[in-house]
Amino acid sequence: AGTIEDASDGSESGNLNISLRMAGSARSRMSMFDSTTVFNEDSQDIDFRVESNGNANMLFVDGGNNRVGVGTNIPSVEFEIADSNSDCEMTIGSWADNINTKSALNFVKSRNTTIGTGAATSAADNLGEILAYGYDTGNTARAASQILFQGDAAPDGDAVPGRILFKTSNAAALQTALTIDDSQGAVFAGTLATAAKGITAASLPAGSVIQVVSAIDTTETSSTSSTMADTGLTVNITPSASSSKVLVNVGMNFGVTGTGAGLGARLMRGSTAIQGISEKSDGHGAGETSYHEAWVAFSYLDSPNTTSETTYKVQFRTPSGGTIFASIDGNVSSITVMEIAA
Repeated sequence: AGTIEDASDGSESGNLNISLRMAGSARSRMSMFDSTTVFNEDSQDIDFRVESNGNANMLFVDGGNNRVGVGTNIPSVEFEIADSNSDCEMTIGSWADNINTKSALNFVKSRNTTIGTGAATSAADNLGEILAYGYDTGNTARAASQILFQGDAAPDGDAVPGRILFKTSNAAALQTALTIDDSQGAVFAGTLATAAKGITAASLPAGSVIQVVSAIDTTETSSTSSTMADTGLTVNITPSASSSKVLVNVGMNFGVTGTGAGLGARLMRGSTAIQGISEKSDGHGAGETSYHEAWVAFSYLDSPNTTSETTYKVQFRTPSGGTIFASIDGNVSSITVMEIAA
């Protein structure tokens, strides 16, 4: 049926509606208005199909399940592309002589249930994912690998901190192999020697850096004791192979004051002293009580021979009186450990 929408001279417009009877009632199949063309205007369970020369379901809209298929009439999600004769591919292309033009695949999440309306997400929110499936021996589709995009901390007024999780499936479920967090730090999960992680410590050339962990200390610590005490400068690392070396780099701010004061310090692995750093006076003469501040920096290559979490820390003492300080007035002291392939 056709209807005149506007009969004004020079503004004429109309519409055309094609309807069929379903279960005793007339239902719109296609409506052509002056600015839109609508299929299934009455919102019925009616599918829409476009056939190409070689595919009966080149484009298929599942009216009952609210899904769209390309190459399939049984889409399992909101949008599915399928091909039974060759590779099934999708290309996103940009052809423009412009530095700012690009191809993009965008994942967007808002906590507002109204489409197009933004609302802040939360830390650990799943923001998007890429999944690869295969079929098991029971002909059930199983996720084999995943790249998961998450929030890493609560958003603020101009940023959403994020992290990326790379996962692979073992015999039970998807397991995180690598995480890149909002500090751009990469953290391998578990042991690199596990084949499921896609990389083995044994396969890396000797001298390769497998992982790096660093810590800083800005809390001033002092001691008047001749017995070793913790400075607060500590870091933990879990080697991926017992054969790995651990390179320890220390940069410590310290100061001494008082007659005969000096620095005695050592590097600890757990409760074991593995390297003396300094054990001498700061050069104060008899009766001298002035304040001296300096830095001590050194490197030590350790062989912890373990795959358990290992703690490295710095201890200090004042061998002959006076007071010793570390990280004076909030100055930065740092300790960095690097696992090195043997």
